[in-house]
Amino acid sequence: MVTLRELGVVTGEAFVSVNVSSRTAQQQRLEEIVLETLEATGLPASCLSLEITEHAIMDNADHAVALLTRLTESGVGVAIDDFGTGYNSLVHLQRLPAGTLKIDRSFVSAIHHGQASRVIAQSIVSLTDALGMTTIAGAARCSA
Repeated sequence: MVTLRELGVVTGEAFVSVNVSSRTAQQQRLEEIVLETLEATGLPASCLSLEITEHAIMDNADHAVALLTRLTESGVGVAIDDFGTGYNSLVHLQRLPAGTLKIDRSFVSAIHHGQASRVIAQSIVSLTDALGMTTIAGAARCSA
């Protein structure tokens, strides 16, 4: 991303998203690693978004909330990945400093096949709009 920015290929608004696994989310040094990497590469914190699943959050919710709060205070973006497939989604919206929800691809891929998936996706978009958040639709996996 730094090279693309330097070459003028992408604007300053472009960002890179990194999936954070449950195991990675529980690392005690994750915040330090993220901030050191940003400093070493010169990438502004605002150009990084960490995508974390509800499952990763639930493994140690207090730790995850504290970590993500500190990272967002540093300018790093946070997205809740696979939204709608967890068991306490709405509870996390109140606690997490997330600015983005990524609708799970199971809803997106079924949007043309049934009203239920369409209504769920529309409801999530309406909810995120009301909360001042951004919505991203998960893409279906493709094979080459």
